[in-house]
Amino acid sequence: MIFRSLLLVSFALTALACEPVGPEGPRGDVLRYPAAVAVDPAGRYAYVLNTNFDSRYSGGSLVAVDLEQGHIVSSSAVETYSYGSRIVGHADAQGGFDRLYFTTREGNALNRATVTLNGAAGPRITCTDAGADSGHLPRCGGEYVISSEDGSSSAGSDPFAIGMVPGKNGGPDHLLTTAFGGTTNLFRLDGSGVPTFLQAEYVGSGLYDVAVHPVLGSAFFSTKFRNVIAAMDIFDSGEDDEAPFVTVDDAIVISSPILGTEYGRAMAFGEGGDLLYLAYRGPPAGVVITDT
Repeated sequence: MIFRSLLLVSFALTALACEPVGPEGPRGDVLRYPAAVAVDPAGRYAYVLNTNFDSRYSGGSLVAVDLEQGHIVSSSAVETYSYGSRIVGHADAQGGFDRLYFTTREGNALNRATVTLNGAAGPRITCTDAGADSGHLPRCGGEYVISSEDGSSSAGSDPFAIGMVPGKNGGPDHLLTTAFGGTTNLFRLDGSGVPTFLQAEYVGSGLYDVAVHPVLGSAFFSTKFRNVIAAMDIFDSGEDDEAPFVTVDDAIVISSPILGTEYGRAMAFGEGGDLLYLAYRGPPAGVVITDT
């Protein structure tokens, strides 16, 4: 069923990719130029971040897809900035997501949303305290968005990837956002999942994706300019008057005859963290790193 649903996603994207430009708000019942997806641990719902690359709509959208029933939950949809990048979810005890975090390059924004299950109607996504404008989906904003439009640079310039790092030794959880200029911005999450900016750390020019090791809790980074995977560890007591201790190292050097001048892009850990999968755009290739 999941495979069939993903095929439907692909066909929907192909059918909708050539629509003409117009001014209306994004629809909540389609997948259109999707940039990122997060599937809850239970495997029931996928959350898809749609973009607005052809500027037809007033923004992008975030929607839930019921993978068991094979349909989009249109009542879940909210409007976002136009150019979403990556999305991560926080799981509850039942294996569903209760919170979502995603980056948007428009607005240089870190966005937060809460997820509640509404019986047979499925998930409801909330990312604003304001009502929706006529003819539009509810638009993410207010305290749910940290954006340069509000005078904040906390999410970095042109933020792309995002990772959720579990707390060490009883400390708080953290979010990381990456910027192509080479910095990763660190946020502490309180008990309700609200992020507070702590500091920026330089990792390396061309910073691209981040993947968090499922056992060690370390964050690993790919870059577009070096065949190196960097690693970051965060030690944070959670006290407001104590800055976290952060370490950054070049953890893995990649050597392969097929890579040429194109370096690693997207990556993900396998279950248990023994394997790290790293994708390349040119030449089209994948590298599997063992014993991480």
